[in-house]
Amino acid sequence: MRTAFKPLPWWAEAWRLGLSGFLAFVFVVLLVGAGPALSPDGETTTQGWLAITEPVLGLVSLLIVHWRRRWPVTVAILISVASAFSVAAGIIATLAVISLGTRRQWREIIIVAPFYVAAGQVFDRLDPLAMGSTPITTAVMGLAVYVAMVSIGAYIGARRDSANLLLQRVESAEKELASRAARARADERARIAREMHDTLAHRISLIAVHAGALSYRDDLPPAQVKESAQLLRDNADQAVRELRDVLGILRATDEPGQSHTPHNSIADLPDLIAEVQSSGTKVALSMNFDHPVDTMAASTGRHTYRVIQEALTNARKHAPGMPVAVALSGGREYGLAFKITSDAAPYSEEGDRPESSGMGLLGLTERVELAGGKLAHGTDRAGRFVVHGRLAWEGREDE
Repeated sequence: MRTAFKPLPWWAEAWRLGLSGFLAFVFVVLLVGAGPALSPDGETTTQGWLAITEPVLGLVSLLIVHWRRRWPVTVAILISVASAFSVAAGIIATLAVISLGTRRQWREIIIVAPFYVAAGQVFDRLDPLAMGSTPITTAVMGLAVYVAMVSIGAYIGARRDSANLLLQRVESAEKELASRAARARADERARIAREMHDTLAHRISLIAVHAGALSYRDDLPPAQVKESAQLLRDNADQAVRELRDVLGILRATDEPGQSHTPHNSIADLPDLIAEVQSSGTKVALSMNFDHPVDTMAASTGRHTYRVIQEALTNARKHAPGMPVAVALSGGREYGLAFKITSDAAPYSEEGDRPESSGMGLLGLTERVELAGGKLAHGTDRAGRFVVHGRLAWEGREDE
């Protein structure tokens, strides 16, 4: 597994270089100080080349090892060669070889191995304190030390990769959590927008109908004008109350025990139809259930109410004054089936139909599908616009 080059923080690099330089200095001092005692004739055997090469090669190796993560093989070979003439370079070569081992690239490790072992052979021949080890013994010992340092590096590299993998998983989990939170917020905004559309579009359409009648009919008697004005006021007040309810739900979304949607249900359909009929649209409602309505899930009643409300609003906008039929049926076994049929407007009035974005029906389709049901809409062979579908009688467990 290849570890990508990544510079260490300055403090991490500083303590590594500082420790390597300190150990190199200590070993050189001990070696030079032990020279007379270890000499066979009791005299100092420290040669002049040792006093010159040690500080120079040690300092150069300490500078070069800083680039071990960018050019690991080159740096390891150069410092290994320098270790043939310097104890300090040999100490610093430990850092270079361990760093090479963290990469766990066996091709690179095999390339550097001969240089490291050969450097040990050369140093053993040039060292005035050498004990006369055979070349084979020196090579075996050098190879064993090299393998030990590579093993330490491989262990460090594996631990480092495991830590990085865990960090990546944590970051990925945090990003996924943030993404889920963003999606949840977007879904909540869409839900609130659908609720506001479903709630207010009905009221505003009623206001528009009565206001249009007042603007075009200047021959109405004062009593009828007063009645229409009262209807406008009542619907405006109701729209404000419903808007306040929706905004209250939005503010209380994070509070436990709060309702997330207005509690309209099948029981509220008569009031809805009465409001629609007051605007001049005839609505025929038929309900045929195999089980009591109170056994129906609240979410099913709420979704059904919204579907019928939107269908009546569309009928009033696109075919004002034309009759609408609302049929509900079903039970626990088959679910709740709904069908809203509105007659088409006369051909002469089609050009006066208001423009529509179609977002209301799209929102209803998404609402019903999320609830586990189905909804379809379109024009039948007789030219009537039909909205029909089905919902589970007892709703979904996650609602």
